[in-house]
Amino acid sequence: MKPILEYLNEVLDNKKVIAIYPGGFKPPTKGHFEVVKKTLNQYPEIDKFIILVGSGVRDNISQEQSMKIWEYYNEVLGSKLEIRPSSSPIGDVLRLSKDNPDDLIYYISGVREGKEDDIQDLISRTKSISKYPNLKVKTITTSNLGISGTNARLALTKSKEEFFKYLPTEVPSNEQEEIYNLLKPKINENLMEAKPTLKDLIKELTQYMSNHLDITPLPKVKFINNDIENSGKILGKTAYYDPYDKVIVLYTNQRHPKDIARSFAHEMIHHEQNLKGKLNNINTSNTNESGDLPEIEREAYEKGNMLFRNWEDNVKTNPKKKYLHESLTENNTWVDLLLEGLI
Repeated sequence: MKPILEYLNEVLDNKKVIAIYPGGFKPPTKGHFEVVKKTLNQYPEIDKFIILVGSGVRDNISQEQSMKIWEYYNEVLGSKLEIRPSSSPIGDVLRLSKDNPDDLIYYISGVREGKEDDIQDLISRTKSISKYPNLKVKTITTSNLGISGTNARLALTKSKEEFFKYLPTEVPSNEQEEIYNLLKPKINENLMEAKPTLKDLIKELTQYMSNHLDITPLPKVKFINNDIENSGKILGKTAYYDPYDKVIVLYTNQRHPKDIARSFAHEMIHHEQNLKGKLNNINTSNTNESGDLPEIEREAYEKGNMLFRNWEDNVKTNPKKKYLHESLTENNTWVDLLLEGLI
């Protein structure tokens, strides 16, 4: 029989440390790159580092394209990386932990410094890990505030130079060029193929507002297209926000698309107010009554209109946004449009 210390050493030697970093990565940014780099530096005991790339598509950026970009990053980050496709990244983390009980699994999660939403998201995603004793959460804090997949995709529609700001400086310039060319045609060509829809208008405006407001989680949007009675009233409804279900309702019949988008901007300010707890004490829709409503509405009119005007001026001076100057298609009947699925 082997001495107990010799036996324990053999067990410890056979125990692997596997780091797993799950996500959508549409596309992988320098923020994601920094998470991996910091993890490898902080935890040299890691034997294998698995990147799980989700299958969702965002603005025509696919899982395959995201994996290709990680391969560029892998050339810089070292041989421990393994990039895998996944239809359920979080689920695959748990399954890997269950299937490898003798290995130590590090669940890697990036948190941007000063970004409270990242922390709340991490708490939500790690509720069930207590069932897996070999699974440990490792939080990696980065300084890349404002670096996100959403903003990177928006930068793609602006210029190559703007998009390069979202790529790791460690990646050679010729490979940054290849990454840009890999993604750029898939977005810009599709936007120019057809006339824009009201959906395109709302999507573009939401992307712009997300850079200036704290509006996540995003609201649902419901279009009321056939309320003829309401559209015949001089003081009929144009839009409203439901703070309980977090839904923006837009009345579209016989209205100019620009006017509908301006109403959307107004209601998005109410959404931000709701997320900040400012609408809790509002019990009336009459601004002539006492209470907080006049100030709430004043902020929505001023802030919403100015953000809309800033966005409009940005569009008009950007030649790559020319498609938004064209006539809308007639197909404007979308109901319960979930913006989180579009952005």
